[in-house]
Amino acid sequence: MPSNSSSKFGFVTSLSPVVTLLFLGSIVYAVYWYYMAENAETYVRTLRDDLRQYGIELDYDDFSIGGFPYRLELDFEDPTLTIEQGPATLTWRAPEAQAIAQPWKLNHAIIVMPASQLTLRNDDDTMFQVRGDNAQASVRVEEGSLRQISVAYGGEPMMQFGRETTMNATSAGFHLRIPSAAEKAATTTDLNQPKLADLAVIIKGLPVAEMIKPERKTPRPGDAIKTYPTTDFEGYLSIHGSSMPQLSVANLKRWSDNSGIANINGIVVKSSDLTLSGDGSFALDQSLSLEGAISLKGRSAAPALDLLEALKVINADQKATMASAAQNFQTDEGLEQLSIMLLGGTVNMGGETIGRYGPFIKR
Repeated sequence: MPSNSSSKFGFVTSLSPVVTLLFLGSIVYAVYWYYMAENAETYVRTLRDDLRQYGIELDYDDFSIGGFPYRLELDFEDPTLTIEQGPATLTWRAPEAQAIAQPWKLNHAIIVMPASQLTLRNDDDTMFQVRGDNAQASVRVEEGSLRQISVAYGGEPMMQFGRETTMNATSAGFHLRIPSAAEKAATTTDLNQPKLADLAVIIKGLPVAEMIKPERKTPRPGDAIKTYPTTDFEGYLSIHGSSMPQLSVANLKRWSDNSGIANINGIVVKSSDLTLSGDGSFALDQSLSLEGAISLKGRSAAPALDLLEALKVINADQKATMASAAQNFQTDEGLEQLSIMLLGGTVNMGGETIGRYGPFIKR
């Protein structure tokens, strides 16, 4: 009868290869992790160079590396992304940010920011600004080139339009996607230039009513401030051309002369009793003014026209003309349609001129 000691010894011997493999595997992984950490600075420098190709400058005071053993964590101090083109400057800034990536998948990083600010300026004037806490971003690199940047704000971000109009939305998201070479080739035809970028803006719970200041102290039932508590907005845009347009006269003219075009692949506006969706396209004329059209459709155009009247974009006579036009141009599904035309410096909606505009950029 075999002894218990030999049985135990045999059991331990059978486990030895497994323990050895696990031990060696952990050593190899640790060496790999530290190798990737040592090369993180090279990765960040490559990303900065790639962003610069798209006119995006990445700056930061310092960064440190941690996260062993499960992931790589790059902690940045005072990171700033800046896109400066002509008179326009888009700046994203945060006091600190942490980029998280798996050691075996450095092409995709999640960036967590306790607080951040996104600002669009034209010369010294603030055109648009978003400030919020608990923001997250996603950056994806494929085949050595930038493919996608997404920024999402939760926690009721504060949004500023112009100098005075400020309001809190429920959430906001901004997305940029750069197609691969194969995708660009697939979207190129004899009539269309390749697609250079996809842009998306998604804003939820925007209190449009706060933009309306009723003249009456006691609102009446028809007042838009009572009708529109919050509004959701989604917009999807693709840019086509021989090269990515930049905000300079020479560059935009070259983009326009080479059949550059911006397609609105989808636009959706939703409120309590208002749902509009549509699409369109825009280009630049010889004076670098926008020209194009948007077609919007919905169950009824009346709520949208009421809102435009409350915002004093249109008057009562123009609203009546547009309402009639929307009812006369219904879709096969019975939806009313509103067409917005931009041509020759004028904005035409439903057969009525509602505004005028100048060049997209001054010469």
